[in-house]
Amino acid sequence: MLTIKPVSLKPVTQIIEGYDVTLTVRRATLADEGQRYAMLFAERETAMITDIAIVEAYLTLVECDIVTEDEEPLLQAGMGYEEFVAGMTAIWQYSADLFWAIHEVVREANPHWNPTEDEEGNEPSA
Repeated sequence: MLTIKPVSLKPVTQIIEGYDVTLTVRRATLADEGQRYAMLFAERETAMITDIAIVEAYLTLVECDIVTEDEEPLLQAGMGYEEFVAGMTAIWQYSADLFWAIHEVVREANPHWNPTEDEEGNEPSA
């Protein structure tokens, strides 16, 4: 008998410990998958992991409470890609650990993007 585990489409909201940051991301759609591939590999065969992290966050971000000194959102759904890259770059410059924590939440909502783990977070068997 074939058993298929349904995929949760509910957005993942997580408080990033140590930074007092709340981030909500959603599961990527089929359209997001195509856009991800086009953004990363349309003009090249490889991509840097930081570029991958930024594109994945850009495509799936629902809400983030990181703000600038002027209390403006640093990252928000629907903003232009270049502005989003600038925001993620500012986060990287502030703390690489926070940058990677954001990407970890994105990958939690989209485990199929993690080539070393299955949907339950298990390492593949050899």
